[in-house]
Formats: sequence, C-alpha cells, structure tokens
Amino acid sequence: MPTAKVAPRRHRRPTERLTALAFPEPITLDAELLSRFDQSSRQEWLETNGLGGYASSTTAGANTRQYHGLLVVPHGKAGSRYVMLAKVEETLRIRGRSRDLSCNRYPGVIHPKGHLLLIEFRLDPIPTYVYEVADIRLEKSVFMPHGTGTVVISYRVKGAPSGAELAVRPMVAARQFHTIAQENRVIGKKCREVRPGLIVYRAYPNTPALHFSHDADAVADCAVWYRQLEYDTEESRGLPFREDLYVPVEFSYKLRPETACALIVSTEESPPPAQEANLLEIQEKNRRTALVLAARAGDRLEASLAAASGQFLISAKESRTGVLSGYHWFGEYCRDTLISMPGLTLVNGKFREASEILSAVSRHFSRGMLPNGFDEDTGKPDYSSVDASLWFICAVHSYLLYTSDYQFVRDNLYDRMVEVIEHYRKGTGRGVVMARDGLIEAGTAGNQMTWMNVCVAGEPVTPRHGKAVEVEALWYNALKIVADLARRFGDDRAHVFATLATVAKRSFQVAFWNEDGEHLYDCIRGKTADAAVRPNQILAVSLPHQLLERDRAASVVDCVARALRTPFGLRTLSPHDPRYRGRYEGDAASRDEAYHQGTVWAWLLGPFITAYFRVHGRSPARVDEARGFIEAFRDHLREAGLGTVSELFDGDPPHTPRGCISKALSVAELLRAYREDILGMRPGLQDAPPNRPGG
Repeated sequence: MPTAKVAPRRHRRPTERLTALAFPEPITLDAELLSRFDQSSRQEWLETNGLGGYASSTTAGANTRQYHGLLVVPHGKAGSRYVMLAKVEETLRIRGRSRDLSCNRYPGVIHPKGHLLLIEFRLDPIPTYVYEVADIRLEKSVFMPHGTGTVVISYRVKGAPSGAELAVRPMVAARQFHTIAQENRVIGKKCREVRPGLIVYRAYPNTPALHFSHDADAVADCAVWYRQLEYDTEESRGLPFREDLYVPVEFSYKLRPETACALIVSTEESPPPAQEANLLEIQEKNRRTALVLAARAGDRLEASLAAASGQFLISAKESRTGVLSGYHWFGEYCRDTLISMPGLTLVNGKFREASEILSAVSRHFSRGMLPNGFDEDTGKPDYSSVDASLWFICAVHSYLLYTSDYQFVRDNLYDRMVEVIEHYRKGTGRGVVMARDGLIEAGTAGNQMTWMNVCVAGEPVTPRHGKAVEVEALWYNALKIVADLARRFGDDRAHVFATLATVAKRSFQVAFWNEDGEHLYDCIRGKTADAAVRPNQILAVSLPHQLLERDRAASVVDCVARALRTPFGLRTLSPHDPRYRGRYEGDAASRDEAYHQGTVWAWLLGPFITAYFRVHGRSPARVDEARGFIEAFRDHLREAGLGTVSELFDGDPPHTPRGCISKALSVAELLRAYREDILGMRPGLQDAPPNRPGG
C-alpha cells in the first residue's frame, strides 16, 4: 500500500437514521468521575460475542491489564484466546491543532490525557465515550456483533467546524492473552488493500489476519511501535506489565456535522462494510434489550443480571461446554458450567440452550467423571474434579423442573447419570470411590479434587481430601434424583439407588454433625474431622433433597450467617479461624494462599438464600430480609466490571472486589436466587405417568 492514499468519497451516514429499543437500566458516568484517573481506570467494561471472544477496556480509555483489548478472539485447535487489536489511538485535528483523545500509562506519566476531555461514559448497553473538544462533540461506541469475530468502533459527530479531521491508529498486539508483546523485527510491516474500504494486515504467520473495513477519507502506512505501555493491574499482581504495540496504518476521517463514520476490525474474511455500523449497533442493542424485558420495570439489579447472563453463553458448536466461566482469563470448566446453567438459561426461559449445554458436557464423561477443565494449549481434559459429575445430575434435575422433558433426558442423559453412580460406587480409577459407609472419598494430599483445590509450592492451601461435606450432599442428591428417574423409566435398579441414598444419609448424619459447634464438619479424613467453619456445608441445606432435620438445618444456616455472610457473598473461612486471610492481594502465591481462606465468593449467596428460605419459610418479612442480602450489588454494578459481578471480594471490609471482573457463577447464582427464591418464580415438577417418559 502506498505511503498515503485518498479513498473514494463515500456517503457519510446520518447519526439518527434508525433507532434502537431503550435499554431498561443504562449506566452513566459523569465528567468529574471520569477525570479522576485512579478511579476511571478501575472501572472496566466488557463486550462479548457468543464465541468466546471479547472486547474490554476501562472508562478512562486506558488499558490496565494484559487481558484488555478491543478484539480478543479464540484461535487455534484448542481455542486459546489472542489479543489481536489492543486499542486505537485517536487524534482530533482542528484548525492546525491536534488534541489526543486516547489515554495510556507509560513509565512515570499518563499520556495522552484524553480522559480529561470526556464529559460522559454510557453503558446503554453498548460502551459509549462522549468527548467534547472546542466546537466538537464526538461520541465513540464500541461493540461486538453477536456470533462474529468482529468489533465495530463507531464515531458520531456534532458541531464539527470546517476542516476538522479524526485520525485513528489501530494498535496491534497479536499475541496469546496470557503473554505480553515486545518490539521485534519479524512483525508484518505492510497492509494490503483488497478493495476500496477493506484493508488486510497479518502481524505473524501463526496469528489471524486483521480485516479493516472503513469509510475513511484517507489511509496511510504508519509502521510505528508504541513502547512501554504499562498495565498497573498486572504490576500489582506481580506479573510482567510493560508492553510494546505496533501501529501498521492510520485512517483519517473528515468530520462533518451530524454524521457518523466507523472502523470495523475483524478476523473474518468478509467483514460488513463500515456503512452498516449504525444498523449493526441497533440490531445488537435490540438483541440485548430483549434479554431483560422479563425483568421487573425499574429493577436495575434484576435487569443488569439478566443482561450480564448472556455474556457467558457460547455457541455449542464453538465450545466444549457452552459456558465460559469468567472474564477475562477463565476458560471452560464443567463444574462452573453446571452450577451456572440454571441461572444463565432456565430462569431466562432459554430451555434449548440448557439442553445444548447438557448435551455438550455429557460428551466428556470418562469412567463416570467429568473434567474440571481443558488445557488451554491442547484442549486435553483434566479429570481432577470429584463433584462435576454430581453437579451434572443436579443440573439435569433443574432442567426437568422447568421443562418436564423426560424424553430428552431418557434418550440422551440418563445412561450417563447411571454411569456416574456405578463408577463412583466401584471406584473411578481417578481417586474417587464410595467408602464402606456409603459416603464418597476423593483425592490425596497431592491431588485436591474439590472446588477448593489451590496448591502453593506443591502443598494444598486448603486440604480437603477424604470426605468433603458438599461432595456428600451432592452424592446423596445424585442418588435420590437417579432413583426417582429409574422408577419413572421402569429401571429395576431404582431400589438399589434408593437404598444407597438411605445409607449415605444415615452415615452423613452420624459422621458430619459437629455437636459442639452445632454445624457440619467441613471434611473428614480417617478419624479426623475438620471443624473449620466454611460455606460448603450450606449445600446440605440448599440442594433439592434434604440431609438434615429442620432444627439442624436451621442451625447450619444461622452459623453460616453469623460467621461467613457479608454484603457480597459468603467468606470461605470464618474470621475467627487462625488461618483466615482477609485480603486477596499481592503476587500469585499470596493470592493463592487467600483464595479459599477467607475471600468472599459472590456465587455462594445463591445457595445461602435458597437454604435461608428452606428453614425460615417465605413470609413477606423474610422476603424483604432476603432481598436486603443482595442490595449491595446494586452499587457494585457501577464499581468494577460495569453491569456485571466480580468473582470474589476481600473478606475484610470494605470488601474490595477482586479476581475476574465478570464471573458466570456470580451472575448466575444471584439471578437464580433472586428470581426463584426472592421473587418466588420457582417452578414445580410437573407430574407425568410413572414408568414412561413425560413429554
């Protein structure tokens, strides 16, 4: 491509030619907040595309993580994600003067300081920056059309003086998202114009090509490195935090009043023309608005949770499970998928998606076990989870509660459910086996198989091998669910499963009740019982089939409420325990040591609310009290990941949000508990004739 090229003049579209449905609960931030870099650089937005890709940055416009980027897409056989387009640098040129709209942190300086030109940031639901410079008001929106590896960056202009121009420079990283790019000599230097309005650039032979669809008035080669951009979040985590980004090309737009222009960047060979940006935006806004129409008018929490629930669903043909566990860095985990499925799909009426998720997960069974996750480079499954298979059976039960689709379950899932029971009884060969008392033993000191599985320097931080309380609760529920289905389907093994359930319940009640503390032991290993107050015991009350008599169940709920409940979820360990860690911060080892030793997990509030109603009933006063349990999340929606819920929080006040900014478990369980328990929208299992499948 020549050094400078004038593009053919194209029709510049009016900004208000079409309209979108009004989003029920937009988030708006003002100039005063946005000008404070220390705050606006911590507020992050997230766009997802339903394929595992995303776009994300901060309201200041500066990237603060290596995971931030405007176009992050899965690539390769295992679907590892790559940050292809990190960001764009924008400069307004007015009457010979230049004003930079961008914002970056370099060593010792914030430059440029485009956040000082912001007068507004909106999430409605698409991220929109509003700049005001001299006589120009410029709105920039960023979104990903659903189902495509594409990002649309659209600019709307008001009040542009004659001769005003906007220069846009795409900053390319083209690297796996766990790494940092550095200046090098092998990166591709040249772009190729395929046709007017479409330019292709490939940074490296093993990365996707970027297709730039534009309606710029001029395009020029750039070939410039921007060096030493700093990501302060990674610095605080003790990780590499300085990156070099490459700008291959610059697009120049002549600004005209009341018009719009766009840059569409895609890894797909035929991206839409830039002239369709406005239409694409309206279609995407309408799609997302439809997700929250069932929410009660004026309820920002319910509407936001409903909107956020769609971020995690992935087209089944593009994934192994149909659910991405969290943003930015989490992949697909069977346990997370199955716990999240009711809140992401069933409570939203997405029954087809729920069946697709169950079918996709069921393909990964091996000797009765489901993998915890999949290797990011190879896609190889990791069979290190004792409870994922048991959560599968509970997820099928939830699916039946909403759909009564026994035929689908009988034809596609029932044999897998029975295999779980049979393999767990006899031993899976992977460290899971039923003991003589009918309870499940799993793991070793070097092989932690529950969800609290972090090791530091090869040593478990939270040793829970043996008999873990939530595993036994899940095992009992799995036996009861499969026994009920066996009776319905005329399976002669129904009495065997029912007998196993009776034995497991009796053994559990004898072994796990801590008379001194009036709560459940967390784990039993040989003759040693761990009396640590942890949240895992709440599942013995919240799961469909009860293990405890009412008085003991109420005592468990009260104990968890006193020791563990915070405004943002349940602590993973009582603050009175000497092992308690109240802050999740520092380098990787320090964070790992706190991960399950006191940090607050938002998702655990879901089973707590369910258990709370189980023991106290649903009087109006109790409903109001339970609604108060999650009121703090209304403010949290504007705090870290805008419009979504963080993975975890510090155990100590003020309970600073930590971990990933958007977690499937958090959103799903809050939405499920809010709709099923607080709003009373829990379905009942419809009756069907015994010994044959229902419709």
